[in-house]
Amino acid sequence: METMSWLKDRMTTKTGSPIYIHGDLYSNELYMSGLDKLLQEDVVNEKLPLRYGDALMGATGQQELLRDFYEINGFREVDIEDSLALYEEGAIGSFYSNIDAGTGQAYGTHITVRDILQDFYTNGLISDATTQSIFDQSLEIDGRPSDEYNSLHIHQVTSSGTYNQFQSYHDEALLIEGNTLFESRLKIKNKVIRQILKKNTIDIEIGGDLFFERKLGPSRKLRLLFLNPDTNNIKDAAESLDLRKSGDYLLTNVAHTMFEEEHKVSARLIKLGDLPSDFTL
Repeated sequence: METMSWLKDRMTTKTGSPIYIHGDLYSNELYMSGLDKLLQEDVVNEKLPLRYGDALMGATGQQELLRDFYEINGFREVDIEDSLALYEEGAIGSFYSNIDAGTGQAYGTHITVRDILQDFYTNGLISDATTQSIFDQSLEIDGRPSDEYNSLHIHQVTSSGTYNQFQSYHDEALLIEGNTLFESRLKIKNKVIRQILKKNTIDIEIGGDLFFERKLGPSRKLRLLFLNPDTNNIKDAAESLDLRKSGDYLLTNVAHTMFEEEHKVSARLIKLGDLPSDFTL
């Protein structure tokens, strides 16, 4: 397990996304999955999203019979959309520099979350119908986009070529663009992506029916709907949604509590994006 954890922390996907090790209640297997692959999975409850809010619970007929499968009993936001913290940690815009102790070469580059998100869209990891809510792309400071500023400088000293034809722990993958050979900067991208994910976290409590029926565990994508608390005398439920919290989430942690005939689930999820433009309630 220590070896797997060490490899997991050092490995990334081609976009710099982290690797996860996870298991579930329904098998003895452990799985290693990249975030890129998980983002491409379908939402498992697209036809019956999880819901929180009394107005959305006023269901009848078949919807009422399925209530235990979608009703969120409680939730807690965990540092959700803390934009200031993301800027302070360099997750929006930062400068990365490196000195190779073996060759004496120095390299520096600006890292922006805008480019990372564009990679996600280009590689089909985020649907064009989904709007990201990580940072405001239109925000400018003194006439410059906010992500062009370096809120943090990260400097490292590493060595390359230690094992000749084999890459060492610190060697980055190399990319070719035209006639230029440059580092892929996957390590720093990985740190940025991890910071972003931590700042869009929510904990929910729900009955265990859906989780047992669909054998849900970490790595699955779920759609959550939240009622806007400022809405009164609601006539159209779709217009009452809190679009800031509603969206598609990645399930990262699951805890089952079983006592007598009652089964409850406490789950932690990270928000991947807002509701798609073609969403209908």
